[in-house]
Amino acid sequence: MTAAAPPWTLRLFSRTGLPAPLGALCVFAGYWAVLLAGLALLGRAGDLAPGAGPPWGNDLLWDNLVSALLCAYFGIVTVYGLRGTERDLEALRPVIPGGEAGFEAARSRTLAFDARRRRIGAALAVVIAAVLQVVYLGAGVRLDDAPLHRSLHPIRIAVITWFAFHAIHFDVSLMRALFRLGRRGVEVRLFEPESLAPFSRHGLRAAFLWFVACGAFSLFTLGDTSGLGDLLWLSVLVQFATANLVVPVLGVHARLREEKRAELAKVRSAITRERGATSGAAPEDPSALAERLAPLLTLEARLEHVREWPFDAYTLVRFFLYAAFGIGSWLGAALVERGLGVVLD
Repeated sequence: MTAAAPPWTLRLFSRTGLPAPLGALCVFAGYWAVLLAGLALLGRAGDLAPGAGPPWGNDLLWDNLVSALLCAYFGIVTVYGLRGTERDLEALRPVIPGGEAGFEAARSRTLAFDARRRRIGAALAVVIAAVLQVVYLGAGVRLDDAPLHRSLHPIRIAVITWFAFHAIHFDVSLMRALFRLGRRGVEVRLFEPESLAPFSRHGLRAAFLWFVACGAFSLFTLGDTSGLGDLLWLSVLVQFATANLVVPVLGVHARLREEKRAELAKVRSAITRERGATSGAAPEDPSALAERLAPLLTLEARLEHVREWPFDAYTLVRFFLYAAFGIGSWLGAALVERGLGVVLD
């Protein structure tokens, strides 16, 4: 693997010491500073004036407000993701073998970034941005007739895609690293499920951050430029949020299943031996046999109830609540847009 520097957002925050909310505000302000400077040079700054219709009667203004919000949000997703992952790794310290050296090695592997994959991802981001232009403009998106709005639309989509790519690349790297850590980098304790809970906590937190992105993206549906491309984005974000929950726990799930089956096989083999030892010998007091089998049968019952996934029903309930927020925000925004249209038309 070719080592690469962390995403630029992490480098920015680590070098400047800015808190994440203030950094997001700086990204938002920077987006608008560049936009306003460009419009001023073209003599078109007045095109951002609010109008009378929903929302604010100006698609150029609304779309760029939402775009700046998304860029700011994607800029800080990596910061919150890194801080949460560091807490998760610290919580996993007791089950990472090798003492301090083993923990530091696992930490460095988990937080490593692959330069080659980043370049491949960047190329894919360019392709996705180009496809989105075709989808948006080819599906009859109701863009304003002003040539300025049409010319800025591809640039705006490319900027959002660039910001989103860095956040996605960061999360994909973490998913892959946590899968590997769970598969062969931790000790599995079948009767201590809480020791592996950080894997599910990481997935749940990452899923929440991406469902919030779904909610922010739904704001586009309040404007007149919403279309098939927005639905494609929704589909991608929902699937990616779901992958963030599932992929990090797949490795430790496989380990739990293997260890559980191996332990069950040992216990059942011992039970079979105990029963076989009495069948060919002189008759034995049934109470003595039952006394010897009792611990083995109790252990077998405990093993059968061991969960093979490092999360419980409460985790799934929270995930579906997050999903309801992300998807429901699109439906709510569409209803608001339709309602405003009926009232104001």
